[in-house]
Amino acid sequence: MKICFHRYEDVKFQMTKGVLFHYVPGYRLVQKCKKCGKIKYVNLNLAMPDKYLYRESIWIDE
Repeated sequence: MKICFHRYEDVKFQMTKGVLFHYVPGYRLVQKCKKCGKIKYVNLNLAMPDKYLYRESIWIDE
């Protein structure tokens, strides 16, 4: 088992294609750990539910 104290760096911003939340597209930030490569998604909209963060088919690079 590998233990890692994650140090995340920003990789890219993404927005939703064809899905709006209160007339605004959804935005997320993709971060990657410098040490182990773990990917983390950060929600940048208050109106967007967290279940949409992990659906890869609705996101495009900005």
